Amino acid sequence: QFGDGVVAGHGSIDGRRVFCFSQDFTVFGGSMGEMHAKKISKVVEMAERARVPLICMWVGGGQRAQEGVHSLAATGEMLDYFVSCSGRVPMISLVLGPVVGVSALAAALYLALLSYSASNSLSWASLSWEVRCSGGSVSSW
Repeated sequence: QFGDGVVAGHGSIDGRRVFCFSQDFTVFGGSMGEMHAKKISKVVEMAERARVPLICMWVGGGQRAQEGVHSLAATGEMLDYFVSCSGRVPMISLVLGPVVGVSALAAALYLALLSYSASNSLSWASLSWEVRCSGGSVSSW
């Protein structure tokens, strides 16, 4: 029943269980429709219930306007799930391409944010510090 431009699952990293999802840019440019948001919501809900870290990979064109209010309702519920996980489940956000609108908003709600830009620079941000790696050098600000 779910699908629509997002791939989700669970597994382990170094023996630790994780849940994850990734937006699929090849489906409507990664834009978020009703089923897209509901699938993400389901993964977030499962991670919260199991108290397991969540890894989210973002690359999307924001809201899918042609779906209208159904899409808006689903993304609102998705944001509610993210907020309810705050402080309870470790969440890591990977921004792997352009993110706009609700995808950008959701990507910023995390314990840690890692983004990669076309200029070959990698940025890492957390609640307490930020580090920028560019051309092999590392500096913190």
